[in-house]
Amino acid sequence: MATFAIAAALTGCAGDNAPSTEAAFTVRDSAGIRIADSPALQIGLADGAPEYLLSGVVSALRRADGTIVLVNNGSQEIRFYDGEGRHLRSVGGRGGGPGEFQQIFWVGEIHGDSLLVYDSPAQRVTTLSPEGDLVRAVTLDGFGTFPHIHSAFQDGSLIVRTDESAGVDEGTSGVRSITTIYQRVSPTGEALEVLHVAQPQRQYQAVVQSGEISGMTVVPELFGASTIVAPAGDSLFIGRNDRYDLAILSANGDLRGRLRYAIEPRPVTEAMVTATERARAEANASAPPSMGQTLMDEAMRNRPRADVLPFFMRALVDRAGNVWLQEHGVPGADAPPQWVVFESGGRLLGSLQMPERFTPRYIDDQYVLGVSRDEFDVERVQLYPIEKP
Repeated sequence: MATFAIAAALTGCAGDNAPSTEAAFTVRDSAGIRIADSPALQIGLADGAPEYLLSGVVSALRRADGTIVLVNNGSQEIRFYDGEGRHLRSVGGRGGGPGEFQQIFWVGEIHGDSLLVYDSPAQRVTTLSPEGDLVRAVTLDGFGTFPHIHSAFQDGSLIVRTDESAGVDEGTSGVRSITTIYQRVSPTGEALEVLHVAQPQRQYQAVVQSGEISGMTVVPELFGASTIVAPAGDSLFIGRNDRYDLAILSANGDLRGRLRYAIEPRPVTEAMVTATERARAEANASAPPSMGQTLMDEAMRNRPRADVLPFFMRALVDRAGNVWLQEHGVPGADAPPQWVVFESGGRLLGSLQMPERFTPRYIDDQYVLGVSRDEFDVERVQLYPIEKP
């Protein structure tokens, strides 16, 4: 694969929370996308006022006026910060009442800067005003157990994922298959078009009995393919991650085009399997014996294995419509995974390496916003300046 070699190094943090106009950039090839060496803005402290202590940030976005909105899952709050990182207000909180949440799974922004919030255990979608006031709450009925919301179209209709399993009984160990269905749902919860039915994925279901106590766990196929979903206004990029081929769908499911890139499949090797197993063994070396560990060991030992390595792990679409794909790294290789960026029409813009321990959540024309963890596992939301060709 021909890519531009571009990298970013996290060399320090901004002394204050004001976005810098003199960001330094690291670049190895001037033809591609560049990202600043250090963040222009940072939210989050190791110790201090509670509104700056972050735990489990599952979503973060930046509005046109510079306001940053993030979800702090530790407190089940949606927090608003100004363009200099100062806390403005928090809404929500843990609970089951109107405007409260049990476990926020996803937050998205739709027309007029309104927010959609999905509380997964309650299967409830809450609409908030741009200021965070409660507008309405809708429960997703008739979609089976624990439907997942992946994203939303700009008109507020939802992209809901449901799973159907087959192949093994509930109390039996063995290989089962999962078929995932992506459906468009109105903002008020009515089922609309089926957008995509994914090719079945293999999993291994392990069941262990100890006296009168039983346990069960399910793990995916080793290096198994999954479906990548990324909304872009009134369009949707969707496809399997073991192919460089994403369909571009309209909100009603019509095919608008495809994003393709010519690249040979990467066969799974014994070296990749060994490196993966070694990493898992090292991570669990100090874990005490337990039923949970026994279950996991059986599942990992017996799970099926894919023939080819996935190409990428996740996708984001920035405000300009460019598609950012996080490459799936090669187990055991020293080279860290890259992010590869394409225009919506398919032209390769370049590739870059994100800062260490940083996960991007939102990208616009000037910045990439995401969540970082330091060596002490302290979370921070950081804003990095970027330049595009």
